[in-house]
Amino acid sequence: MSNELEGTLPSYLVNLSSLRILDLSNNRFRGNIASSPISNLKSTEYLLLQYNHFQVSFKPFANHSSLKTFQANDGNELIDEVASQPWTPKFQLEVFILSNYILKNSNANSLNFLHHQFELRYLDLSGAKCSGAFPNWLLENNTRLEIVSSANNLFFGPFRLPSHSNPNMSVIDISQNKLQGQIPSNISSIFPKSTDINLSENSFQGTIPVSFGELKSLTSLDLSDNQLSGELE
Repeated sequence: MSNELEGTLPSYLVNLSSLRILDLSNNRFRGNIASSPISNLKSTEYLLLQYNHFQVSFKPFANHSSLKTFQANDGNELIDEVASQPWTPKFQLEVFILSNYILKNSNANSLNFLHHQFELRYLDLSGAKCSGAFPNWLLENNTRLEIVSSANNLFFGPFRLPSHSNPNMSVIDISQNKLQGQIPSNISSIFPKSTDINLSENSFQGTIPVSFGELKSLTSLDLSDNQLSGELE
């Protein structure tokens, strides 16, 4: 990592069949990872590709049942998988970071595999240019989430909380979107241990939920640039 290496990945990597951790971050590697040797490394648990120039797709890793961390943010390009047949991954990610990637000839449907993820702890899609209705199902499906950031996207619609309490959730950042409606009044009972909540720069309306005052661990709350009224107690 951080060696300023460049070019395509060497073919001999395919021989590292027992490799668990592959960190290629902070280099200048390029090429389509679907045709690279790392798509054959099925023992990999932690794959870190951030700050490179890869063309990234996820279907090549569908059978990588050991994969737990996938990080490909900043500088990499997400390529289109929409035309391919639907697929179900064998992996269950705990960490998925795809913030600030380059979106070219693709769309958020390339992330449909997230519908099959139920073990996420850390999810960062900030600055990923995703659009459509906010994926409330991610909060519902992943009961162990600790950090969620989807800031600076184009999500719209209401922000719905899961039907269950999640005492693990500490950081929620859904700022700089187009979310509408009221902020759920039961946020303190659903995320009782939250430390940082950023709902700024949306189109939330109505009164500020008094339940924010019940969050004893809260250290940062940003509700600015909405259409809210009332005060915190």
